[in-house]
Amino acid sequence: MKAIILLLLSFNLYAQNLADCKFAFSKLGDGSGFDQVSSQCKELISSNSASNAKDSYSDETIDREYTGFQNALLTYDKKADARYLTAGSNTLLEDVGAVFYDHAHKELYVIDTKSSRLLVFLSEVPGNVAPIRILEKDELVGANDVAVIGDSLYILNNTTNKLLVYSRLASVKAREDKQFLDLVQSVDISLEAKSLEVEGGALILKDQDQKKLSTLSLE
Repeated sequence: MKAIILLLLSFNLYAQNLADCKFAFSKLGDGSGFDQVSSQCKELISSNSASNAKDSYSDETIDREYTGFQNALLTYDKKADARYLTAGSNTLLEDVGAVFYDHAHKELYVIDTKSSRLLVFLSEVPGNVAPIRILEKDELVGANDVAVIGDSLYILNNTTNKLLVYSRLASVKAREDKQFLDLVQSVDISLEAKSLEVEGGALILKDQDQKKLSTLSLE
């Protein structure tokens, strides 16, 4: 047992590559005594996710940046110059594909591409924490981006070329009369649409080069 703990601690202190980091994230809070992740791992997440805009969220109006990589979500507090990790078995994170921060409700929306689920977390509570809401439906297979405006949840699926609209509160975790799982609207979109962005309360479709394709007017 001591040998196992020492091995885990060595990953914590000396992890040099992404494979080691992914292993470290999976061990958080699983009872092995492995509760820390090295600063090197956190730096590796930031540097390896920078090339994919859908995996990170940064806004000049907030003092935090959110970056997803594989089975972990990193919060960077710009004022405190500190990094906090959301990872571990309770989070259900397997492969972060897109992250959106809902400033109005202080929530993080994460599309997990491996499980085809939408996971919602409280933005100010990192760690090995369970999502507060989970949306899991067949039409989410292939989903690649997410946004929230008011109480509407928008999920882009460029595999089916659909924009799916749900209630922001949709969740299989809720009691049956509060799940709000029905699809509110399904909108056909351009083949070139690869990401979503919210600008001034409007929903913008963008291509793979982040060029604006159209502004959607949804009721």
